[in-house]
Amino acid sequence: MRSSAVFDADSHLMEVDEWLPTYADPGVRERLRPLGFDKAGTGAAELMSSLPTLWEKQRDSDVTADVLSGPKGWMAPGALDAEVRTRVLDALGISAQLVFPTFSLGQFTGSDDLDLLYGGTRALNRAMVDFCNHDPRLKAVGFLPLRSPTLAVDALDEALAEGVAAVWIPSDAPGDFSPAHVDVEPVWARLAEAGVPFVLHVGGGKLLPKAFHNNGRPLPRTGSAAARTCAPRISQCCTIRPSASSPA
Repeated sequence: MRSSAVFDADSHLMEVDEWLPTYADPGVRERLRPLGFDKAGTGAAELMSSLPTLWEKQRDSDVTADVLSGPKGWMAPGALDAEVRTRVLDALGISAQLVFPTFSLGQFTGSDDLDLLYGGTRALNRAMVDFCNHDPRLKAVGFLPLRSPTLAVDALDEALAEGVAAVWIPSDAPGDFSPAHVDVEPVWARLAEAGVPFVLHVGGGKLLPKAFHNNGRPLPRTGSAAARTCAPRISQCCTIRPSASSPA
């Protein structure tokens, strides 16, 4: 009989305010922004306050294939409990599952403070690996902003050493330069050497920003053969529909 493997390529964990700071260095911890659910209305506040009781109950409950039609988001079994997530994989026969962060990036991204940006990045990558460490089927997706190519290499080296299975890189231009800029090439080289893929989340329908044309190389002459063959390199990716087993 032919066997098959089930690979869930888009699952998420569902963070709470105190989760990411636990993994941050002292100089970064107090500077992380709150998730902001206190501004989302009374319903969000009530949901957050109910989670400890709900998650404790789920630890003592059976998980069956019916989990597919059950609650999602924070209320899904295994939303932020790795041991319960393992039982979900067992129930659904999932061989491997990529696990992405959801809201915690908002606690440090978008900042011009590079210490906060890369300190938060390191904290998140530690947290993702820690969540996935106990079950080899759980594959941690790390995060890597390219705002500072030098700091990005340092953060990537740490993430690879910790054991991320993939690296999520923002699909927008990291500043006034392209992800294909020559200064970023050490990042791509390290990923290639480690055999670790990078993933993108693309969309929005916006025109390609001019910063993508700044790859640190001379611009080809308009209309020349070089212009047709030496355009800035842009990675392609395909869209994968989220699995129904994903908490998010």
